[in-house]
Amino acid sequence: MLNYIRSEIYRILHSRSLYIFGAVLCGIVLLTHIALIIGAALTPDFAYNTVRFSLNNFVAQPFIMVILGAAVAGVLFNEDRKSGVLKTTVAYGISRESILIGKCIVSLLTALLLLLVVFIFYVACAFLTLREPEWLPVQQMLLAIAASLPSAVASLIFANVIFMLCRKEITGMLWWVLLFYGIPMACFLIGLKSALFARIAEWMPYNFLRMDVVVSMNTYNSIWDTAGGMLHCIAAGVIGCVIFLIWGVLRLRRLEL
Repeated sequence: MLNYIRSEIYRILHSRSLYIFGAVLCGIVLLTHIALIIGAALTPDFAYNTVRFSLNNFVAQPFIMVILGAAVAGVLFNEDRKSGVLKTTVAYGISRESILIGKCIVSLLTALLLLLVVFIFYVACAFLTLREPEWLPVQQMLLAIAASLPSAVASLIFANVIFMLCRKEITGMLWWVLLFYGIPMACFLIGLKSALFARIAEWMPYNFLRMDVVVSMNTYNSIWDTAGGMLHCIAAGVIGCVIFLIWGVLRLRRLEL
């Protein structure tokens, strides 16, 4: 498995997909700050060209981390099944379980690298281009990342599994959307009438990373403000990682390549 991991890391570092994806993320951040600068130049008393407003856009939407976790796996490995890479790798004697674990490790390392780069770029852009620099939004941003990271890893693992199982990328995407959007939304709506579904919905990232996060220009009221809330976020993500990894290993053993 170590040889497989090394070969995948080498392939990724020498391919364009990683750098294009990172450039797109940084480009979105840069364009957002340019828009704020233009808004301040064109509008008198423009109130949104501040560091707090910029960073709060992320703090208020930590579920973006869950989306990006799946996106990293998709960018790196979504064509392995269709292109025959998976079948060839198995033919060389590497077990499917080792391939899955290797993919998860490689995509996690890649995701953490991208997270570090984009975070530094995001904060640097805010502090260099906007007014009223302060560290409280940065602290809240770090807490949001810590709270959402376990769920993002679970999303990454599920994406790796589903892209190995599905021959078409769009099929894998639809399964991801169903699991991380459709089912949580359904559980939340049913939970308005059923206490059981309400409790189930509380453990789904789409719900607790959106419903339990209230951020404004003046206040922060988020699930990670308390130790119990942060533990809830971490536990939900860890449980998801374990479930998806076990399910993936069992399902891949029966997969016909």
